[in-house]
Amino acid sequence: GRPKVIGVDVATGEGADMSVIALREGRKVTRLDKHRCDTMTLAAHVVEMYNSEKPDALFVDGIGVGTGLVARLRQLNLPVVSVNAGVSADNAEKYRNKRSEMWGRMRDWLTEGADIPDDANLKEDLTGIEYFPTDKQQIALERKKDMRSRGLPSPDCGDALALGFAYPVALRDAKKAANDDSPVLEFAWMG
Repeated sequence: GRPKVIGVDVATGEGADMSVIALREGRKVTRLDKHRCDTMTLAAHVVEMYNSEKPDALFVDGIGVGTGLVARLRQLNLPVVSVNAGVSADNAEKYRNKRSEMWGRMRDWLTEGADIPDDANLKEDLTGIEYFPTDKQQIALERKKDMRSRGLPSPDCGDALALGFAYPVALRDAKKAANDDSPVLEFAWMG
């Protein structure tokens, strides 16, 4: 009865960065698929996971190389939500931008007791990134460029998981999940 959400962080397929597809159901991360491939091959991997898992939401990093993936998935009739991490946060008083907000929601989810895989990349991503207050007292995340200057890679696994917290997610079959006639709406970050 918990939302099943896919988040996809997209990389070029070259260099150290990876594309990552994260699947979360409620309080548990059930899959964390890492790929070094081109956008079309990544699209095939996303379609395979979407068809096998039947998620309630599919969030994709829609900036840069991710625009091509979003376009391909829409062409294949998948209900993809393109996420721009640089736009204003829903809670703009608390967070500098959508990226900071997604990571903040994910942090809350983790501290409330989440089940994540024993994955070295994910653990490094979740503990390596720093945050700071802005002059407006908003929470802001460290830029990837600044992480690299500290010797840390792009937080690909962390970003893929955080994308699943971009927007509220309703169960696709709320009545079946509730097993009665009352509507069910759950927010993905509340698990």
